[in-house]
Amino acid sequence: MPSTAFTARRSWRCPGSGRCAPSSCSTRSRRTDCWHFEPSVRRPAGCRTEGSRRMKIACHCGGYQARLAKPPNRLINCHCGFCRSLGGAAFTTWATVPVVDLTVECTGELRSYRASENAIGVFCATCGTHVHSEDRRLPGKIGIPAGIITGALPPPSAHYFTDHKADWFSISDALPCFGGETGFAPKVTA
Repeated sequence: MPSTAFTARRSWRCPGSGRCAPSSCSTRSRRTDCWHFEPSVRRPAGCRTEGSRRMKIACHCGGYQARLAKPPNRLINCHCGFCRSLGGAAFTTWATVPVVDLTVECTGELRSYRASENAIGVFCATCGTHVHSEDRRLPGKIGIPAGIITGALPPPSAHYFTDHKADWFSISDALPCFGGETGFAPKVTA
């Protein structure tokens, strides 16, 4: 089933020359066509969105750049197998945001991977950075790995899917933990 939140299409190009100009996209010298996502992400007026209140999102190589209209309300630490294997770490810290709050400024080629019946991971094809995930159980929202967001973020509020956490990792903070089959059932500590 195709993703409803993000369907990559070369539906329009940046104003002007039809390519992202060095001053309007990445500081890298390698440029690709600027393309944006439809229909859920609103079309920006150009490759840049002005305003210091917006939070910047970028992959490692700078080929994918976006901004959030406002900071996420909260972050969570997810210990499910999808997050552990795609992130290569004990867990992934996520910011789940409304799609309408995201403005994609420029992007090189992206690749997607259907990790499960419900989840799709989207990656920069150049550097491999995981730029967001979509979950069809959360229509109108996307998950962005907190590590690619520049700006002041709230601290994580909880751990989820703790029954699936890596055996070699111990949760040593006092954040609430959730687990069970759904990953969202409250865990009772003795």
